[in-house]
Amino acid sequence: MTTEDSTLFQPPVPGFKSGYVVLVGRPNVGKSTLMNAFLGEKLAIVSNKPQTTRHRLLGIYNDEGSQIVFLDTPGIHKPKEALNQFMVDQALSSIGDGDLIVVLLPADEMFGQGDRFIMERVRQSGVPFLALLNKIDLVKPDRLQIAWNHFEELTEGAVAQVAISALKEAGLEEVLQVIKDQLPEGPRFYPEDVLTDRSENFLLAELIREKVIRFTREEIPYATAVRIVSVEEKDPENPIVVHGAIAVERESQKGMLIGKGGEMLKRIGTNAREEMERIHDRKFFLDLKVEVRKNWRKDPKQLRRLGYTEDLA
Repeated sequence: MTTEDSTLFQPPVPGFKSGYVVLVGRPNVGKSTLMNAFLGEKLAIVSNKPQTTRHRLLGIYNDEGSQIVFLDTPGIHKPKEALNQFMVDQALSSIGDGDLIVVLLPADEMFGQGDRFIMERVRQSGVPFLALLNKIDLVKPDRLQIAWNHFEELTEGAVAQVAISALKEAGLEEVLQVIKDQLPEGPRFYPEDVLTDRSENFLLAELIREKVIRFTREEIPYATAVRIVSVEEKDPENPIVVHGAIAVERESQKGMLIGKGGEMLKRIGTNAREEMERIHDRKFFLDLKVEVRKNWRKDPKQLRRLGYTEDLA
């Protein structure tokens, strides 16, 4: 369930912990995978391609003694286009918004200037931070020890340093306990049955974009944006009809996305529809079109039309 109104507050209960936890790191370090694991549901789209997450995404964890509002952010990287700048701005502007920052670093890659820049911004915020060394399942023990030593040094000052595998859900109980220990006593900010503050249309569009990323190659995953044109829902006996548009930058990309005889677009649509049906336990009819928006990633006006604006984020 989603809500666009976060104004429901309940009086604080002694011993009840609540607060906002911001997930930060460079692209493809596993922030979305981690949030999905905590929520027990797939809210954020994931892929093995960097820069999959483009917006801040709020996910709400509930149990009897706590409510943790996770804020998944785009990977922090050196921006080259207006879209990338939007993504980085989303992440950097979120750093000071939480009660706790969770910084993720990958155990299977060397740390570099990007990681040091992120740590500098986190420390400057003055917000307590928890450091996680993720993807330990991808590293042999001898290499893991080397990575851990560098990780400890880079993230000095963290309230805790924990080695995890978000994908395998290893170490997450310890992480959850650290988070709860760090959060203040407070109210339940959202109803218990609310998972996110994002609209259903946003989630549908992201699901479609995930399938584009999964099935296409080269520049296509990065040159596409998805918008929901309309959703028609009559009654439970009839399918929910979703009309969506996938934007690309060039005619050649449109041809690649549609594929020979429409096969690629059909594959994307079929997989997206099947996942919509699994999530909602309803029948869907998905109608996808491809539109060319020349150089939309570099055009602020086009970005706003496609939903990449601060007020819509």
